[in-house]
Amino acid sequence: MADKYKIFEALAKENKEDKDYRICLKMIDPSFLILAPHGGKIEPTTSEITREIAGDKFSHYCFEGIKLSKNSELHITSTNFDEPQCMELVRRCKTIITIHGKAGTGENIYMGGNDTALGNKIRYALNEAGFSAMDETNRYLMARNSQNICNRGQTGCGVQLEIHKGLRNKLKEDATLMTKFCSSIQAALIKSLS
Repeated sequence: MADKYKIFEALAKENKEDKDYRICLKMIDPSFLILAPHGGKIEPTTSEITREIAGDKFSHYCFEGIKLSKNSELHITSTNFDEPQCMELVRRCKTIITIHGKAGTGENIYMGGNDTALGNKIRYALNEAGFSAMDETNRYLMARNSQNICNRGQTGCGVQLEIHKGLRNKLKEDATLMTKFCSSIQAALIKSLS
């Protein structure tokens, strides 16, 4: 389905902040920005995952749909996502890790983005923790475009995680599993800095 809004300015003209959408952000460490461009009710549980991965170690940003219905209308594709506060954070951070929701009852995580070395480290950490992470093979979801929000940090390459709805539902229901999932990613990021 095509996006209703091509850019944030068009979305903001027809929707009100703190009524239809909200922006949550925290700048901590510019090494990594953990980012959910489709958080809240747009791609459920991506905001919670983003905040938990960031914890008190890394910066995070969530654009969240909070409408009573039709939150999917607030989806702006990652190559066009240009909300001003997000873009300011992206410019200030070295590497961007985006968290997305993928449809389906499966429990897989699909890795994309141009930082394949870091993506491999995250994939390895997730698989070691008992999750099923693999490379994205759908060329439309591989996040290889330089304009993809995950590739717009200072390094020019980042990582995108597409997480099946089935797994996101399990993470939401099981706090221990959520902690295991997010801490394995955070540990991989910390290790990559050393």
